Amino acid sequence: MEATAQYFTPDLRPPKLRHSIMELGRVIMEIGSTAMLGPLLKSLPEGDGHTIMTIPGFMGADGSTSQLRKFLNSRGYNAIPWGLGRNAADVRSQNIDDFLNHRAEMEDIIAARVEQEFIASGGKLTLIGWSLGGLYAVALAHRFPQWIRQVITLGTPFGDPRGTALYSV
Repeated sequence: MEATAQYFTPDLRPPKLRHSIMELGRVIMEIGSTAMLGPLLKSLPEGDGHTIMTIPGFMGADGSTSQLRKFLNSRGYNAIPWGLGRNAADVRSQNIDDFLNHRAEMEDIIAARVEQEFIASGGKLTLIGWSLGGLYAVALAHRFPQWIRQVITLGTPFGDPRGTALYSV
């Protein structure tokens, strides 16, 4: 599937570096809050056993979503990794069209994996996508509603990727 940048705004600027660096403090605080939330998390209702696939964010791999899957499995879901290695590890986009074409290729690859799990489980999947993984999840839900029960996104940026701090990385 070929993608073009015709709908993107040409004059976007990424956030200032200091704003991106300030995110580190928020991350540390959120990691620390997880331990305090333990008793609350244990009181959540049991799941129904349906399959949930986690899709990692940019440069993330299955390890980055392992704790989430562990928790979901403990609540009675069948949480599985995407199983496709590191997200965008081998890509260096030179322009927006390169990025969009890579994204379209990845959506096709992930779609094959989702279809495989749909057939194996006999039911629709929930996709949980983190950041770039959330973009993939939303796109797949639009393209393949027959396979996908719902989508949950975590920290997923919607909009022109050139307006992000990581676009030039």
